Amino acid sequence: MKSKNLKKIVSLFLAFAIIATVFFAVPNKVDAATTQVKTGVAMSNYKKAQAVKLGTSKVILCKNSGGMTKFVVPSTGTYVFKISNVSAPGKKLNGFVSFYTAGNYLQDLKGRTQGGTEDTLRVANSAFLSSWNKNNNNQQSTPANERYLSYRTMKVKLTKGQKVYMNAFFAGAGTEKPSYILKITKA
Repeated sequence: MKSKNLKKIVSLFLAFAIIATVFFAVPNKVDAATTQVKTGVAMSNYKKAQAVKLGTSKVILCKNSGGMTKFVVPSTGTYVFKISNVSAPGKKLNGFVSFYTAGNYLQDLKGRTQGGTEDTLRVANSAFLSSWNKNNNNQQSTPANERYLSYRTMKVKLTKGQKVYMNAFFAGAGTEKPSYILKITKA
């Protein structure tokens, strides 16, 4: 009798172990589709910026304040850039991602954002936003294009082969390397 119960317990335990192994071994779909890009390139060296592709990228800034990435437009059309999930462990972060296009030199690239037509997306993490909103009356007196949000989007028409450069800068990172999620889709 005891050996039958022991066999049932062992079988049940092994079944749970197999299920747990399969569950934890299969990567999350969001993580699998996200590409990590490390960048520390300054604006003066923009031509050496790390490339990002259509889709979702986690951009990790190798310097504690900023860095540049570039996107080469695969086909003519309207593209949406979304900046979100600004983070650095235990830090209140605020900053921006500015957009440029380049010929012989960098030129501002403006697109439609939540705050109007802009070339810069101001973003912050929740730790910063909670104290900022508390101290600034929920940003009601701040113009919409200058408000910090947890995510921002920009919609802009681009042509095939055009290079879009994004310069990120975040204050409050200290010695940590800040990161953010960049999602590029064709509208």
